[in-house]
Amino acid sequence: MWERTAVSVDLAQGEDLGVAWYRGQGFQASEAGIATTTGPLLTNVTLAVRGRDLVLESAPEHRALEQFDDVVSTAPPGWLAAVRVGGRCLLVVGETLGLERASVARIDALLAGGRAVAAVVGVEWREAESR
Repeated sequence: MWERTAVSVDLAQGEDLGVAWYRGQGFQASEAGIATTTGPLLTNVTLAVRGRDLVLESAPEHRALEQFDDVVSTAPPGWLAAVRVGGRCLLVVGETLGLERASVARIDALLAGGRAVAAVVGVEWREAESR
């Protein structure tokens, strides 16, 4: 999960530019809640594990969309192992998710209201690349 802190696309709607962009990539709002959201499954985006970093990439050209540095040290215990076994990951992007004090109820409300969007993507494990 990550938060967008950008200007709005439509002042009347108040939608964040980043959330709108991810919606355009196929991410969707969900009334199911984070614990039971299972899609959509995207094939145009992958999450690459490169050493200690995660890179969200467009597929199949592997163009970086977002990079998350040193996730290995901050990921919850067992998360990387679960992603390795499952080969997929639910991604949630939104505005004001409050990740510094994460609340499932808050994220569920944002997903239901369209202020956050989610999608399932495949995960690829790669050797660390030099920057």
